[in-house]
Amino acid sequence: MDPEAHFEALIRRWFNDGWNQKDSSVIPGIFAGDYLAEGGAAKQLGAIEGHAGLIAYHTRFHAAVKDLHFEIIALHVCGDIAMVEYQITGVFRSALKGHEEVGDVLDITAVDVYRIEAGRIAQRMVAYEQA
Repeated sequence: MDPEAHFEALIRRWFNDGWNQKDSSVIPGIFAGDYLAEGGAAKQLGAIEGHAGLIAYHTRFHAAVKDLHFEIIALHVCGDIAMVEYQITGVFRSALKGHEEVGDVLDITAVDVYRIEAGRIAQRMVAYEQA
């Protein structure tokens, strides 16, 4: 598999298996050990670093939102950088960032930029988020 196809497969696996199937066990196979997330939830919740930080965030997100679903709208890979536009939907059962009310509908479109290093996702930067 060429490197760009591998990168795309990692991202699709994260969205499909990690988020939609609630499987945090895929994290070590997808993300670098020194992974860093910047922007988005990391601005409100603090740094999301490494496997442990990402697993904690993943667990917290799933606990706060029922019927959580991520849908990729567009995915473009160029070398070691990928851009993903996606939609997140669900219903809050508890606050995630501190301001949500139980029963609030989650419906966000976002654009993330990912960077791959040594065959794993090393960094995610939220480029755009609209509720």
